[in-house]
Amino acid sequence: MFDVGLVTCRAYFVRFQRSPAGSDLAAIQAHRTAIDPVSTLLDIDTIGEVTQFLVTLLLLQGTSGITGDDLGALSSKTNKWRNMYRGTGRAAETASERCHALLTSKSYVCFKYHRS
Repeated sequence: MFDVGLVTCRAYFVRFQRSPAGSDLAAIQAHRTAIDPVSTLLDIDTIGEVTQFLVTLLLLQGTSGITGDDLGALSSKTNKWRNMYRGTGRAAETASERCHALLTSKSYVCFKYHRS
């Protein structure tokens, strides 16, 4: 399996997501995760990776480009995962909790990278 964490911690990825070509990555990943019926059948580790990738994108880009329908579907899905994996100590537990908090909270920190 491909480790998404290896990509998201690279300076090249951060630089790309700030460019016009990568500016809507959070919205794209949110939509894909929201509408994917197979995601409910994924194993706990894959759900952890997918959700952590989405959390990273949400922290870097925010939720402004995500449609209301996708926000609702994701909120429901991440809440389900959060409850399902509570107490497991696995990435799916913490990532789904973070993702749910970012999707439902009106006040959170969105990190923006500025060129020096």
